[in-house]
Parts: sequence; C-alpha cells; structure tokens
Amino acid sequence: MTTTLESNFEIIFKHLTVDEIFLWTYNRNGIVQTIVQVHTHNKQRSSTLRERCQRALQPMEDHYFTFYNTKEVQSRINDGLGRLYLNCQSRNRIYVNPEPINTVILPVLGSDELLEQTRSYIKREKDKITAFMEGYHLYYSKENYPNAAFMLHQALEISLRVAQKLLLGVEERSHSLKQNIDFFRPYDPVLSTLISTKEEELAVHKLTESYTCSRYKNNFTMDLQKIAFCKDIADRTMTWIVDYEQELLQEIEEKFSSIQEPHQQSNIIKTKIDMEKSTNINNNHRDLIHNALETYGQVHGLYCFAYVTRQDSMCNLLNVQQSHQEIHHYYLFAIMSNQNRPIMDLQNCVMQLLPEKIKVTLIQETPEQVEKKLKKGDVFRTNLMQAGECWYRNRDRDREYIKDVGDLEIETIDWLKLENKWKNHQKKAHDLKYLPNEFAYEVEYEATIFLLALSLEQICLGLLNTHLRYAPRSTNLNYMMDLCEAFYPNLCSVFVRHNKHNQIYFSALAEAQGQYKHSDCFFGGVTEIEILNKNITQFSEDTDYFMRDYFQEQKQLQEVNKTENIEQCA
Repeated sequence: MTTTLESNFEIIFKHLTVDEIFLWTYNRNGIVQTIVQVHTHNKQRSSTLRERCQRALQPMEDHYFTFYNTKEVQSRINDGLGRLYLNCQSRNRIYVNPEPINTVILPVLGSDELLEQTRSYIKREKDKITAFMEGYHLYYSKENYPNAAFMLHQALEISLRVAQKLLLGVEERSHSLKQNIDFFRPYDPVLSTLISTKEEELAVHKLTESYTCSRYKNNFTMDLQKIAFCKDIADRTMTWIVDYEQELLQEIEEKFSSIQEPHQQSNIIKTKIDMEKSTNINNNHRDLIHNALETYGQVHGLYCFAYVTRQDSMCNLLNVQQSHQEIHHYYLFAIMSNQNRPIMDLQNCVMQLLPEKIKVTLIQETPEQVEKKLKKGDVFRTNLMQAGECWYRNRDRDREYIKDVGDLEIETIDWLKLENKWKNHQKKAHDLKYLPNEFAYEVEYEATIFLLALSLEQICLGLLNTHLRYAPRSTNLNYMMDLCEAFYPNLCSVFVRHNKHNQIYFSALAEAQGQYKHSDCFFGGVTEIEILNKNITQFSEDTDYFMRDYFQEQKQLQEVNKTENIEQCA
C-alpha cells in the first residue's frame, strides 16, 4: 500500500464515517483503473461525498475513489446487481471498521443464481426505460412536444444511471444529462462521447431543462431537431446497455469460479497501516461534529452546554437475539460565518454527515451577532461561553469580546416587564387550547391538533424568551422542545419523547404545526388529542408554577439588595 493511499485514507476517515473499503481493478477495452470503493454510513448522495473528499484527496494516477452508502450497496446486492456482488468479495476488502455501523452481507449464491438475478435486475431497469420511451412516442405522435421531451429525458437519465451501476455499482444521481455523461470519461469511450458536437450539447442541455420546465412552466418549447439529437443519444445508450449485459454476464461467470473463501484476505490488508488510529479520529464525536459544521461554514467557536446519552440493550438467551441502541445528544452553541442556512436546515445537514447514534441541537450565530449581544450584557450568551465546555476556538481570529467575556457587564433586567411577557405567552397558550376544549364537537381533529401545537409553541417560546432571555431562530416544536429539555428536563418529562410510542403522539403536533396550513393530507385522531391535551395541560401548569417561583425569587433578591444598599448608605 502506497504512502499516498494511506494519506488519502486518513483524509477520508477524518471526513466520513467509514464502514468498509474495497479495492478492485477495472480492466476493459484497454482501460485499466484501480477503484477504491468506500462504504460510508453518511446519508449523502454519492456525488456530494465524492466532491467533498476529492477536494482534499491527494491525486493518484489511475486510481478513482467511489463513495457508497453501505445500506444502499446491500439493497442493490439484494435486488440482484451482480456488479456489486463481484466488487464486495472478501478478497477485495482492504479495511473494515473495528466497530462498523453496517457491513455488506453477501447472500450465498451459486453461479447460475447470480447470473439469473443479474438478468432479472437488468430486465427490470430496461422495462423502466421502455415505459418512458413509449410515453415519449405517445406524446410525440400527438405533437405534445414538451411532455414528449420530459419522457425522453426520463428515459435517457435512467439509461445513463443504469449504465453507471452496471459498470461500477454507483450512480451519479443527477438530473443533469451532461453530468451523467461526463461520469463515463475515465471508464468508457463510447458513453463518454455520446455528445460529440456543439449542437448535441445544446440539445442535451435543453432536454435537461424539460425535467422541471415541462411540468412547472406553460411556455416550455423544444424544437424537433434537438429532440431528434437526444432521441439518437437515448437509442445509442440503450444499445450499449443491451451489448454490455452480455459482457457483464460473461465477466460474472468467469470471476465467480475464482472467488476465494470468505476468510481469505488480500495481501493488501497485511501491509502495515495504522488503520485503528485513523478510525479513532473518526469515532471522536467532537471531530465529527466540528468537521460537519466546517462543511457548511467557518467555525469561530464551538461550545457544548449540555449532553445526554441513552442506551438500550437487550439479550434474549432463548432465541439468541440481542440488540443495542445508543444515542449521544449534544447541545451546542456554534459561532459561524459564511453560513446562511436556516437553523433547522443547518442542523439537518450536519446530522446527515454524522452516525445515527449522534444527534445535535444547535444554537448558531455569527461572530457579529454574538459580539453585539455580549456588548449589551446578554446573560444567556455570556453563560453559554463561560459555563459551556469549549470544544473549539479559532484563536487566530479571536475577537476581543471572546477573550474578555468574563469581564463584560451584565444587562439590567426589567423584571416586571419580563413577568408580564410570560403572562402574555401563557394567556395565548390558554386561549388556543381553550377553543378546541370548548367546541370539541364543532372543531375537526386536524384543527384541534393544530391549535394544541400552537398552544405548546407559546409555552416553549415564553419559557425560552423570559427565563433564558433567548429568542430561538426556529419555532419548530421539536427544536424548541429539544432546547427546553436541555434546560428544564423535569418540566419536559411529561412528554417522554425518547419513548417511541410517545414520540408518535408528539410527532402529530409537529406535523400539524408545519403541515396543517399547507396540506390536506394531515389527519389526527381522538386518542392523540386526549393524550396531547392532557400532556400540554400538565406542561403548562408545571411551567407556570416554575416561572412564578422564579419571579418570586427575583423579587426577594431585589428586596435584599435594596435593603443592603440602604444600610450601606446609612
């Protein structure tokens, strides 16, 4: 194993959660390439992963890195894609994570079974292409050229992606036809030259537009010559698939007889490389989260202000079954620049790059926003940075306010105004919940759950706004409840959201909050309403008691301070 390959593996391990790596040789029509097939747990499209890693990878002549989601590989093998069955033989495996989240399990098949499954797989794919081509001919005969173009686009896109899967087992997953054709440049001279003239390139670009324009614009047009160019490309691609089917079946038949026993390994894995050290980097939750955040912006500071871990293990000695579930939930304050995504979008994007066992709840602000708040004496952000565990700080770009956060003056609080603000939130919550209770037989289930969701929204907002003095950047119920659970676990225990059964009920609230105004497909039920109404009522009462005690304590402190000041003056 070369030093460059080892270095590239360390780069990959730093960015991705890797389950396995396979190494195999692509040798066809005089083209010889070494394919490094990386199986990851990250829920991202292959093209996104490839682009993200290849920007950092050191160039290697005649080596190509392909990135797959392990579950998708398993699904395609189960569907009968013989290419991946060949690629994922144990003799090709050069690395497996000591604690893999998923690994590929090859079904026990004979040569004839694998050949038949591959034939069936290709036939199903060709049937899809044929169906769209029939749609193309139907619309073309009726002179409905926009819809004919859409059908032709679908037929050609599927054809190109089928060819990619048959060659390598991976697909580009892009609606751009040119991008799909460019995929073949290192591998196949026929498919990579499907576009050979400027006219064909313009025609393919126009056909790509048809994917959206033919459905959402009523003025999309495509001239017949461009359609004819694209039809010719589609026919040539289909011809390639038919020809390559026989080539792939022959390759399977030849290689299947030489497949070694599962326990036999390639000599490559015996070459000394500190794989476990690299994997330890990948298992460091701080590094994983920090790297994921850096993908979407520049991180100036990262503080962990709460952490929850849950484990659930089961071992049944009678039927030899066992299961283990583990969740690590981190609550983080991220100071980032060059990041314009809404907080929920950012949070979801980050979690797509993390293993399933890691969950994050983010509070994200720019350096300018944090500086402005701290200079005003903001209590919440001061506490986050003083009491939170500092995971990362860009010391080269430290601002003065970060260095001197402990010396900042705390803002003066108008407690009467804050108490009235809490009462207003509570009143809104009560009024929203009162309507379905008062008119239970006149308000439909969907509307009732929607109003309950709005009621809970007001309680959460009131709690965060008045007790923490923090206005969340999203009113999504799951997001606000995550924050509330971090600061008020006892108050939020009434919902028991980590329980799957209770999560179903709470999900009805979150769905109603987001979908009721925009969708007619949301439905509630009597059981959900009764349970949710009871839980929200209890939550409302508990938070009200909590806040009353809080304001009473503040009044007593004010009286004590007032008395001390009078005595000092005397």
